[in-house]
This record gives sequence, C-alpha cells and structure tokens, in this order.
Amino acid sequence: SNLVRRGMPAGIAWLTSLLFAISPVNWLYTATVWKDVPYSISLLWLTLICVEIALSQGRWLTRRKNWAGLVTCCLLVSLFRHNGYPLVILLLPLIILFFRSQWKWTLAALAAVLALRWAVSGPGYRALGASPMPAGLQYALPLHHIGAHVQHGTILSAAERTDIEQLMPLK
Repeated sequence: SNLVRRGMPAGIAWLTSLLFAISPVNWLYTATVWKDVPYSISLLWLTLICVEIALSQGRWLTRRKNWAGLVTCCLLVSLFRHNGYPLVILLLPLIILFFRSQWKWTLAALAAVLALRWAVSGPGYRALGASPMPAGLQYALPLHHIGAHVQHGTILSAAERTDIEQLMPLK
C-alpha cells in the first residue's frame, strides 16, 4: 500500500504480493515461531524503513521517532538471528554511503545499535543466565531426519556413521 500511494499501479502491487505469497520458499522452510517469525517481521519492517529512506532521499532519518524506529528495528534484526547482525553491520554503512547528507544520523544509529546489542547480549544475557545452544542441538532439524533413517534401518556407510557419531552418538 505504501508503494501504491507513491505511484505503483495497484495491479502490480497485488501481483507482487501474490507472487511472494505463493513462492515455494514459503513452503520449503520450517518456521520456528519463537525465533523465525519475529525475525521475519523485523526484517520486513527493516525493508519498509529502507524503502522510506530511499524514497525520501534520506530525509526520513531526520525525525527522531523514525531514527528510533531504525535503531529498534536493527537491534531486533540483529538479536533474533545470527545472520541478522552482519546484515545490520553492512546496511547502515551502505545508508551512509548512499545518503551522505544523513551520515550523522546513520552513524549515530549504528553506534546505538552496537551499544544496545552489546548491552543485551553481554550483561543482559549474563543477568538472565542465558547461554549458547549446546553444539548437538544446533543440528536438531537434520538429526531428526537422520534419526528417522537410523530408526528404520537404513544402511550407513562407515563415513556416514562417523559423521553422525560426531554430531550425536547413534545409540
């Protein structure tokens, strides 16, 4: 609707929405409600913010509430998924590069995101007693698949058996 208000034909907007909705990517990936859905929402929000920044030639950043929204959104994107952090670290310097007149606002946003992320992932996590996921659990999805094969007696080569044993003992 934002792009339609700015001149995109409604038919193109509906077609684009439909294509995204029926994209096979949406069918193939498992969504984990506690992590992936909030990350996706935050990433969509960040995309909309980037559109606003681009369409306003960077002037969107000069309003304090917009700047605070950018900082909040970047913080969420960087905290929900490990791959969100590099995105934010690359995106904010790119905004500085493309919209040089707003470099102070964007640099301040980058500094705020880095400081807040450190506060949350450092002292915040320690105060909550949070710890990284154990190595065996980070392979939970493929281990379920492998476990189904082991349970049903699929014959494993010596190399496959060794690889599986490194992730989690077969017994």
